Amino acid sequence: MPQANQSQDLGRKGMDPLQASAIDALSIGRDMLAKSPKVDESLASKSRTETKSVLAEGASATPPVAPSETEASVRKELIDRLGLMGQYEERMDSMVGLIGRGIFRLKEAEKGKDGEPVPKPKDAEKAKSIPFPIPTLGAALAVFSTEQLRLAADTFQEPTLLLVPKTSFAAKVAALDAAVARMKELVGSKSDKERAKEIGEWQDTYVDGIYKNREPAPGEEGAAKADPGSEEIEGWRVVIVDGAVEIDPEGMGDDVRLTLGERMGKRSEAARKTGGAGFDRHLYAMLMLEGIMRGETIDKIKNDWRFTLLDDDPANSPSRVPNAYWVPVIRRVNFFWLLPGVVLDDSRFRRSVGGEVKP
Repeated sequence: MPQANQSQDLGRKGMDPLQASAIDALSIGRDMLAKSPKVDESLASKSRTETKSVLAEGASATPPVAPSETEASVRKELIDRLGLMGQYEERMDSMVGLIGRGIFRLKEAEKGKDGEPVPKPKDAEKAKSIPFPIPTLGAALAVFSTEQLRLAADTFQEPTLLLVPKTSFAAKVAALDAAVARMKELVGSKSDKERAKEIGEWQDTYVDGIYKNREPAPGEEGAAKADPGSEEIEGWRVVIVDGAVEIDPEGMGDDVRLTLGERMGKRSEAARKTGGAGFDRHLYAMLMLEGIMRGETIDKIKNDWRFTLLDDDPANSPSRVPNAYWVPVIRRVNFFWLLPGVVLDDSRFRRSVGGEVKP
């Protein structure tokens, strides 16, 4: 995806002291990484089985046994093909701005006996004192196996790196709406009247009830909550996704002439064979958030739109197929659902690979 040219405008203005301290710590962490390229290169070349002991801060991890030169060179080539280093910098800048404005919140500082925040070290150790900091480049790349990198490089449509904070879905919806409000401010102050008019008409995100409660599983009584998680960041997922504005279904062997239920079954079978995963509400929200901060969206085709099927979402059930999409007519992101017996040739799958950064 193109560089988020608005992300730095979502920066430090109006942040409280806690958030300012967090951003300072993140900057120190990035400086530490820049001064230790060998550590980062070591982390970047690890296979999935070798990363279980890698800390989220990366630079403080004890380097495990190095892989063979062949595997390391293959990983480096794949990382270069995917442009992951440049994408990481873009996502880092976006996330620092979002955290700086309080759109995403880090956990509050630990309190002492007198109720005051526990003092933090003033040296480089400060970077490690912030709960769940943004993963370093090395820690982010260590999440991916060589096979996942190859799958993304060879088959994904516009492979896009995402840093996904582990929060409730409600926190991500609030981030979408806050980003829309911020874009209205930024564009409204510029001379591009047409673009200002379009963004000025954007509306808050619509979320259907199935994303708040799911159907009961066998043996359960009543619907269970489908949106666990905190309003504060509790950890991180790092993923590579199909990030193209419009997905070509033939490119992933998807027959849009079939019913949604039939396509979901085939998609699950394909995922088992290739090792790739699908999409859920959190991934879609973060991919759309990146688009909003650039003043554009995914799933928008002129005055028409596409639906992204959320095949890996907990709301997926035999009776409902969750989906998300951008509605250009009313300028809004919708999280809704469709019946599995429906044939909808405007719907698309998106793939993902990656996982959680282990603390």
